[in-house]
Amino acid sequence: MFTRAQEGWIPQSPKPVKCDFNDIHSPDSWNAWIACDSGVVLMTSCYGISWEPQYSGVTVNLNGVFCLKALETAA
Repeated sequence: MFTRAQEGWIPQSPKPVKCDFNDIHSPDSWNAWIACDSGVVLMTSCYGISWEPQYSGVTVNLNGVFCLKALETAA
């Protein structure tokens, strides 16, 4: 997982969720989404302190995620 720091998003160790991360996008300093394998999307709204899974509706590997605004995200 990742936590927001002054130099950008930095990895947390160990990862609290076991999935391969393929892309991360952050539309602002609070919110971010991670596209993972098996259709998993993870979201944070607190600088990466905690991450919550989001329903993607698919089971394929997601290779990208993009956010226009905090409530407008596509994977």
